[in-house]
Amino acid sequence: MRTYSQIGPQKPIKDATEELTLTVEENMLKLGKPNDPLRCVLAIAARAALRDKKLRSVQVLRTVSYLEFPDEVRRYFNDQLTTAMVTVYDLSGRFTAGEYRLVPVPASHSAEALAERKKEKKKNGEKKKRASRSKRMRPRGEHRVAWMQCAPEEEKP
Repeated sequence: MRTYSQIGPQKPIKDATEELTLTVEENMLKLGKPNDPLRCVLAIAARAALRDKKLRSVQVLRTVSYLEFPDEVRRYFNDQLTTAMVTVYDLSGRFTAGEYRLVPVPASHSAEALAERKKEKKKNGEKKKRASRSKRMRPRGEHRVAWMQCAPEEEKP
């Protein structure tokens, strides 16, 4: 079982079962820090929304968010709009006030499903696939001209 904790002892990560809507207000936009999952604008909004539920820590990543409570850590998926806004915020520092959703983890991405797929692959003897490459890949475009000038005679087309 995977564990996680920003504060104190490790806690089990549980997949969220309900949707969570976060409201980002204008005053929160000044408090957030881009490229910091703990101080992102959405993390500030989550702390404000769940203040009464004893939320201890929030980590907002591009596609996944972790909310740490005293007894467990809940994993949410960011919906498409939220993912886009987190990406824009990290790249440009701009964020738009409004409502953003954290959705429950789909059954296909739950911890149990991932463990089952891993077990199935191991049972079938599958290994990680590697990209097959020739021993010497020929460059394309402008780099090909330089390669043609320095390549040995037997390799030139």
